[in-house]
Formats: sequence, C-alpha cells, structure tokens
Amino acid sequence: MRWGKPLREAFPDFQDHRSSKTSIRVYTDGVEYQGRDVPISFDRDGDGIAEDGWFDISYQPVRDFDGKVSGVVSLSIDVTDRARTR
Repeated sequence: MRWGKPLREAFPDFQDHRSSKTSIRVYTDGVEYQGRDVPISFDRDGDGIAEDGWFDISYQPVRDFDGKVSGVVSLSIDVTDRARTR
C-alpha cells in the first residue's frame, strides 16, 4: 500500500518552487530544514491565478530500519497574515 504521493504528483504547480528543491535536498542529504516566513506563490483557490503567500515550513527526513531516507514529512503553516503585518 502506498501512503503518499511524490511531491511533483501531489502538487504539480509546486515544481518550480524553491520548496520543491528544498524537499528534494532533504531527501537526498537526510538533513532537516526549517524555514520561517518563506514566500510561495501558488494557485490558492484553483482559479488558475497564482497568489503570494508566506509559510513556516519544516521538512524532516523519514528513515527506514536501515537508516536510509525513505521519504520526507512536511509541515507547512500559512502565516500570510502575520508576514504582511511586518
């Protein structure tokens, strides 16, 4: 059973974003990443128009029993309102 989807399949409009490259680097290097107020432009409501947003992001490598990275867990919190008030 497959629990998750590859990032590019789950979020096709995310492919050119810095976050996509960062998650790939976490998978490849096995080193966690945390970002605060990361700007991301994406189609927020599915109308085909990209909007700016800011996120606190955490990527954690997931390791199998042999210690090899087998996936990445991502937690993203939309902090657009907080970032705009700064």
